[in-house]
Amino acid sequence: MKKGFTHTPQRAQRHPIKGRRLGEASARLVWGFTVIELLVVIAVIGLLSSIVLVSLDLPGKRRQATLAKTLEFSQSIQSAIGDELVGSWTFENVAGGKAPDMSGYNNVGTIYGATQVDGLKLASGAGTGQALSFDGNDYLEIPYSASLGLPANNETVLFWVKHNGSSNMFFESSGWSRRLFGTVWVFTDAGNTYYQLGADGSNDGNWHLVGYTITGRTIKSYVDGKQISEVTTSADVCCTASTWWVGRVCSGSTCDLYYTGLIDEVRIYTKALTAGEIQKQYAEGAGRHQELAAANNVNEK
Repeated sequence: MKKGFTHTPQRAQRHPIKGRRLGEASARLVWGFTVIELLVVIAVIGLLSSIVLVSLDLPGKRRQATLAKTLEFSQSIQSAIGDELVGSWTFENVAGGKAPDMSGYNNVGTIYGATQVDGLKLASGAGTGQALSFDGNDYLEIPYSASLGLPANNETVLFWVKHNGSSNMFFESSGWSRRLFGTVWVFTDAGNTYYQLGADGSNDGNWHLVGYTITGRTIKSYVDGKQISEVTTSADVCCTASTWWVGRVCSGSTCDLYYTGLIDEVRIYTKALTAGEIQKQYAEGAGRHQELAAANNVNEK
């Protein structure tokens, strides 16, 4: 049973940005401080400690290890105080076939065959960044973890793509499946009812930000900050509980469907971003994603 396309964008409603809410009972401590206030204080103490250690001029390796631990601790604090970004792969610090997760949740991805390409302008304006290039038999595998177990009816996935009519960019399946085939998002429930949404205009050889949001039983698709499609499901879009693949898609019993092109800045959220938040991400990334040198496009078809 196929639910049809709806390509008429609707005016986005503005909602205040809300973080995760801790339970009222657990959020208040006996001393009168909230958990969030205490975590922030601890984070500040950790940062001050690193400054003191540097000023004492500890031996190089010990100092570097201390600073690394401080950075890791700071990232964990960001997660604790309500950041809904649970996966962020920028592909700037790839090493040993591993793609670090910059969200602070340590969802490290494993790269099979895909290679880094240079030429992206960094957000800071200094130096250049990287994207991943896929040549038709490569993929990125992100194992399931508790933080990637997205809640029912509330999620966002966004990433940048650059290709000329390729397909098979994105896949996750656990009860409900989520797939991006070229310019079509396909969501399939446990009863094999599927819903399609468009990603029109993202296959012209230029960089585009593609993604979707789920709020309740409403799924919306976006390209470059603009809503393209919307569909209402007949059942709740249930949680994620399996491996995420980038550059590889399963269909039926076949899992050898691969992507040819470039992908960058994959992000997964445990909330449905507003239209304004998605537009902001597009505006922040559009400039630097036009800087990729033509010489790096050799694998695109």
